[in-house]
Amino acid sequence: MTGDKLALTKQAICFVIDQLDHRDSLGIVTYDSTVSTDFGLTKMIYENKKTAKFIVENIRPGSMTNLSGGLLVGLDMAIKRQSPNDVCSVLLFTDGLANV
Repeated sequence: MTGDKLALTKQAICFVIDQLDHRDSLGIVTYDSTVSTDFGLTKMIYENKKTAKFIVENIRPGSMTNLSGGLLVGLDMAIKRQSPNDVCSVLLFTDGLANV
């Protein structure tokens, strides 16, 4: 994902981060040919929101799109969370061009 698609995706993720409060947790997984956990599941206090946004703003285009690998790591993160609550969501941001 590059250009406007990537810029809009980053903007959407930052909007989501802004909506979270100290009771919420967020993790960030990026994926191209490889899958990386860039930000482990973390409570969204003010300082952690700043860190999460910094990570999002520094996401750069990669090579291929291992969409299923990214999704599986995100689901695994959700399943293994230390403090499960009633609501858990996994948001997958993609340009829809899965090719790995």
